[in-house]
Amino acid sequence: MDENLYYEGICFGGPLNGEIMISRFPKGILLVDKQGNKCWIYDWFNDSFTVRDEEAMEVYTVGEKNRYRAAEEPNYDVIAVP
Repeated sequence: MDENLYYEGICFGGPLNGEIMISRFPKGILLVDKQGNKCWIYDWFNDSFTVRDEEAMEVYTVGEKNRYRAAEEPNYDVIAVP
C-alpha cells in the first residue's frame, strides 16, 4: 500500500508544463477547462506528472470515456484550469 498523503512534482506538457503541482491521488491529475470545453490527463510517474496527450480532449465529445473514468475513480485529482 502506498503511504503517501500527496504526490508533488513538476508537470511536463500541456497547459501546466513546468508548474509544480500536488495531487492527493496516486495516478495523477485530471485538468479541466470547462469554459474552453477541454481537458488533459496528467499521469504520475517517476516523481512527476506527464500529460497523456498534448492535444486536449474535448470535455463532452472526444476522450469522454477516459475523462469520466478518471473523474469517477478515486485515483485522479480533478482540478480546474488556473
